Amino acid sequence: MSDASNRERTEPVVHTHVAVDRMKVMINGASSVVTRLLNVFVLVFIFKYLLGRISPEEFAIYPIMMSTMVVAPFFFVFFTGGVSRYVVAAYAVDDRQKVTEIVTSITPLLVLTALAFVAGGLTLAAFAGPILAIPDAQLGMARTMLSLLVLSYALQMIALPFGVGFQVRQRFVEWNILGLMRDALRIVILFALLASQGPAVIWVVVATVSADMVHLTVVTIRSRMMAPDLRVSASSFQWTTARTLVSFGLWTTLGRLAQVFYISAGTLVLGRYGTAVDVVNYYFATALFQQINGLLTYARLPLQPSLVAMHTLADRERLRRTALRGATYGLWAALLVALPVAIMSDDIATIVLGPAHTEAATVLSLLMAIFLFSQPAGLLPMLAVATGEVRAFNLAALMSTIASFLAMIVAVLGFGTGAVGVATSLFVVTALAQIVYFWPMQLRVTGMTSGDFARSILRGMIPATGAAVVLAGAAAYGTPDLTTLIAAVAVGGIVYAIILLLFCLDTADRALVQRIRERILPQLRRTQAA
Repeated sequence: MSDASNRERTEPVVHTHVAVDRMKVMINGASSVVTRLLNVFVLVFIFKYLLGRISPEEFAIYPIMMSTMVVAPFFFVFFTGGVSRYVVAAYAVDDRQKVTEIVTSITPLLVLTALAFVAGGLTLAAFAGPILAIPDAQLGMARTMLSLLVLSYALQMIALPFGVGFQVRQRFVEWNILGLMRDALRIVILFALLASQGPAVIWVVVATVSADMVHLTVVTIRSRMMAPDLRVSASSFQWTTARTLVSFGLWTTLGRLAQVFYISAGTLVLGRYGTAVDVVNYYFATALFQQINGLLTYARLPLQPSLVAMHTLADRERLRRTALRGATYGLWAALLVALPVAIMSDDIATIVLGPAHTEAATVLSLLMAIFLFSQPAGLLPMLAVATGEVRAFNLAALMSTIASFLAMIVAVLGFGTGAVGVATSLFVVTALAQIVYFWPMQLRVTGMTSGDFARSILRGMIPATGAAVVLAGAAAYGTPDLTTLIAAVAVGGIVYAIILLLFCLDTADRALVQRIRERILPQLRRTQAA
């Protein structure tokens, strides 16, 4: 038996080179969520400002260009999907030469891919008129915008391996602060250009690319200061390492495809076989679903280096405990938002969309119910990366997405159920896939027992039971306006928090809450004193 296996059974594992700390992960996760929310507000502000000053035809060029760039990650994910994972794993065992070998082996492939990507992107820009249906009046602007975006993205992908130092050292707060500084710089540049050159949508791209290049330079320098072994050395190139990274990236690409198609499949089906009302109902519900799911994903991201370190050092017990807490915490966080949205869906749909979109409430409730089944295994995508199980996970995810797509077609064409049928198909296939495949997979890769897993799920659902009674009462009474709706949701949230704090926390949770209080309260007192 290996030393790692012996250590797993007989002694605690010491994480010397990649820290594993719940407090640090939670702070990093919170900073990631705040950054994401601020990014959304910045984007909305920019859009609102420009739409009041330029024509819709000119503004439409920007979303067309950004939609075109959605395919860009698929050119590189074959090579970048495993870089962070394998670099963190190498640092976890203090194999600095392996780090340099990884960076050296993947960088030439990234450069060659970037050159091909730039050639294809510039060709598309040259023929943007007929291919993207750009009017002649905006054609020159569109070509410049697309060319800048293509060149910027290519440079970011080439530099990606050199920026992994933030993941290795888990400096996500600094990473997010640099991201906020980039957004602030983008706004400054944008308004400087608008003030000096006049309103034009091209300045959004110019400002974005300029800020991205400054950010890329700073991030790369800081990352290499944290991890000097992130460098290229001709003698360290290994084809076997490159093949390993590409193989890992192949299955990561399948996962990306499944993720993109998971929600958009319903829109495609309804756009082809449904009505305009069906499309609006489904799009509205999926927009809320994706925002909640996106926030949960961002909150978990800082945990990835720790999971890789746990697996690399064969720290199975800590991996098991982390996955169990992940199931509980995921349900707590998701149901805090999804529960009121589901129960108050009738009032939400009526207030936001109007009385003509009553079916949106049913669609919304069905999509919110998905969190009950997805969150117990919410850490599984990251566990699959950490344990090298990306093939088993992403292939199953793709097959599940295809199954839901076929079920959607049957529901709409065979039964004429519209948006409700599409949402039902997505819910049923997701629930079955989680229970039959993904939950057992999480048990297998972490070593947790089914009893422990069931208890973590039940603990995660307890706060929702009491809050559901309050919210159901409010829904039965009726919330005819936005103010009443917000008040009802706030009361439900308070009940949810009280039940969670009084009845759901174990000893470790209470210790973590105490650590948070000890860190935050002195800062609040100093702020009040100032």
